Amino acid sequence: MQMQDAASIPDRFLSSADVSARTRLSPSTIRRLERAGKFRQRYRLSANRVGWRDSDVSAWVAARSQAGLGRA
Repeated sequence: MQMQDAASIPDRFLSSADVSARTRLSPSTIRRLERAGKFRQRYRLSANRVGWRDSDVSAWVAARSQAGLGRA
């Protein structure tokens, strides 16, 4: 079996529920942050489906952690 490097693996899209679970933010808070330009915009995947790139959400979480904003 061949190993693929990270650059060749396509980014997957996360659902609203996945993003909420990963960030611990409610969907309404995520929408509010999107409108304020503080969270990556969602992608329209079909007429009734949106998603966020996994790498975008991971980068946002990492940036919040580095800034010390994710601590209680």
